[in-house]
Amino acid sequence: MSLVACAISGFLIALVSSLYLGTRKGKGGLLPPGPRGFPIVGSGLQINNAEPWVTFSKWGVKYGGLVYCRAFGQGLFIVNSERVAHELLDKRSSNYSDRTFAKALDVFGWEWNPGFLGYNDTWRTSRRIFHLSLNQDAVRQFRPMQMNRAHRLLCDLLDDPNEFEKYYREHSASIILSATYGHDTTKNDELVSLIETSVAWIVKFGTPLWMGMMDAFPFIARVPKAFFGIGVKEMIEDCRWHMEQMVKVPYQRTLAYMAEGDHKPSIVANALRKEIHQPVSEYFEWCVSGAAGAAYSAGADTTYTTLQVFTMLMVLHPDVQRRAHEQIDSAVGFDRLPTFEDRGSLPLIDAILRETLRWSPAVRVNIPHGVTDDDVYDGYFIPKGTNIVVNIWGIFHDEGRYENHMQFNPDRFLDSKGHLTEDDSHMLAFGFGRRICAGRHLAEATLWSAISCILAAFEFSRAIDQNGNEVDINPKWTVGLTNCPTEFKCSITPREGCKARVEEARLAAYGHRASA
Repeated sequence: MSLVACAISGFLIALVSSLYLGTRKGKGGLLPPGPRGFPIVGSGLQINNAEPWVTFSKWGVKYGGLVYCRAFGQGLFIVNSERVAHELLDKRSSNYSDRTFAKALDVFGWEWNPGFLGYNDTWRTSRRIFHLSLNQDAVRQFRPMQMNRAHRLLCDLLDDPNEFEKYYREHSASIILSATYGHDTTKNDELVSLIETSVAWIVKFGTPLWMGMMDAFPFIARVPKAFFGIGVKEMIEDCRWHMEQMVKVPYQRTLAYMAEGDHKPSIVANALRKEIHQPVSEYFEWCVSGAAGAAYSAGADTTYTTLQVFTMLMVLHPDVQRRAHEQIDSAVGFDRLPTFEDRGSLPLIDAILRETLRWSPAVRVNIPHGVTDDDVYDGYFIPKGTNIVVNIWGIFHDEGRYENHMQFNPDRFLDSKGHLTEDDSHMLAFGFGRRICAGRHLAEATLWSAISCILAAFEFSRAIDQNGNEVDINPKWTVGLTNCPTEFKCSITPREGCKARVEEARLAAYGHRASA
């Protein structure tokens, strides 16, 4: 190699090293402490893709509540502190509500999804559409439907309790499809199957690692299976097709319902009815259909995940379950199921829900918030165009805030008299600032109605194998945007003297009792 070539090579190596391995000082000031990465990829390969919250929590212990690193060319700030998250994402939300993954949106076909859109007019229009149907008062319109679906779920569990995972998925899908499109699902509903497959792609590719990698290296999306046996190109083509179908098919079905005059309250119908006295533009329809698709993709999997976690925890903590049974029996009686009117009399059920969300939030690391303008926080420089990631799991398992943080303990949310406290930290599971989940009120009510009715009617215990031994709970956790325990066995049996409750639920849900 010539001296000139050596000099050029040395200069490039030095340049890359200074960019990725150099000082912690940005152009506008000192950056927070964090791990030193490698050339090009930064710290991207140091992050555990399956369990990024574990990596972030370790960094939090070593570097503090605000950590900085670079990953695949992107500046990344990791927040491990509830205080820092509130200071930046809530109090300075106008500067921390962007998204910086424009190239990744084009790659995956997600340009319709407001959850991934930048902080722009289309996103604001989508939020207004959500607010119309999903604000704290408006969601009450869905309560009869939510209780009806909870009753259906009880009937399914009574008929075949071993299929509880399937029924939880169907229950979550049914409520979201009804609230979003006014669609009443049936057994083996084709629309549910289509959207479930579509959501699976979002869960797979919607992680900060995948989004960041595709935004930095979009050419990866064109790598066919012939290279390395990975098949990214084929996966993304399938993802894009399902995204198009997920947005188009249920939306067109709702338009058909409305044309026939048969439209129930829903996000789509409410938004279009509001514009009934003026022509609906193609742009507005695009926003409505995108908002509807986002509502399903965000709500169905997280609700299902939380019900799975709840079931596992009830099996593992029979003492908590027993207390819940006693409270329901005392407050509600044995001749009916709980309703939303009973919620104030059932503080332990709310505490169980809150502790379930804390112990294992469905989304453990949020979708990154983009920084719009340069900022300074606590003496550290935060450049525009970088990303803020909140380690939600790490915050919920902060030993300084939650004593014995790995222990499931609903009493954290109850006072000495058994009353529910004002601690609403569980709502961190729904996000922060202007990017907080628009459907959080619907989701929480859906979970409460399901959990209260299930506990009123059933008892959870460990499954028994062929030799009469208890089967250990050893779930397989999914990897992706949500993290769900699956493939574990348990026993779900009607509580003694409570089978009549389920039969009343069947009558309310379907208009008839079980056939003899």
